[in-house]
Amino acid sequence: MAKLIGKGTNLQLTISSVLTTIAQVTDFSVGAQDPEVFETRTLDGGVAVGKQATGYTAQGDITGTLFLDTSNATHQFIASNSQAPGTTVAGKVVMTDSAELTFTAAAIGMGDTAISMSDGVKSGFTVKTEGLVTYPTS
Repeated sequence: MAKLIGKGTNLQLTISSVLTTIAQVTDFSVGAQDPEVFETRTLDGGVAVGKQATGYTAQGDITGTLFLDTSNATHQFIASNSQAPGTTVAGKVVMTDSAELTFTAAAIGMGDTAISMSDGVKSGFTVKTEGLVTYPTS
């Protein structure tokens, strides 16, 4: 069974109609896609708590950290979308084996910025997905 390395994985967002790799990302995660369920226990039921799927799934957001470069166009794109949201854009994660996870970004935000004497200036970011992230199936 293959183990993929993280180094070389890219997060891409559509900037000016082109899927563009976000620069200087140090880490990111794709949140869990959580199927919604409800409990089905009844007063006359057994000791186990039953569960039933509603048919809905909560999509996972993408969060991460990057070394902030205020003159970098991809960082400017994230910052400007934080301040003036409203446009959905296509995005994808390109894994080191070339597999792709695709998504639609409904909102993009720049997060906390950390300034430390012993590290570079880092900023968090969040991509709120619209619908589910599509994973490769083959």
